[in-house]
Amino acid sequence: MNSDLLQIEILERDDRCELRLFGELDIYSSSRLAAVAETCINTSSRLMIDLNHLKYIDSSGLSVLVWIREQARGREVELVISCGKSRVFRVLEITGLLKLFTFESARQDALAPRLPRPMLMPTSEAARGAK
Repeated sequence: MNSDLLQIEILERDDRCELRLFGELDIYSSSRLAAVAETCINTSSRLMIDLNHLKYIDSSGLSVLVWIREQARGREVELVISCGKSRVFRVLEITGLLKLFTFESARQDALAPRLPRPMLMPTSEAARGAK
């Protein structure tokens, strides 16, 4: 199995955090996103999750997004989702999850000006085995 099914680009500035997801958010990678998002929620007042480059999402991915929403609400962190009219957007629409999230219709940077060196965090085999 490919160990790089999900890559998470983390951008932080002041008390804002942006997570850009690339690849597939599924049962193998959702726990990794939960761990990264929880760290951001604990240190930020605003979290944006960019789903524009996500190719695939399954029910585990949807569940982790709902879990992140609940964690953010509990800590009074603003959660914003960026997701254009893609397959992922359609899945959110079909499942009725659109109404749970605040969306930015056009891709906007949560962290203007941009940070020069974002950190890429691939899902590793070790992270999968930790379940």
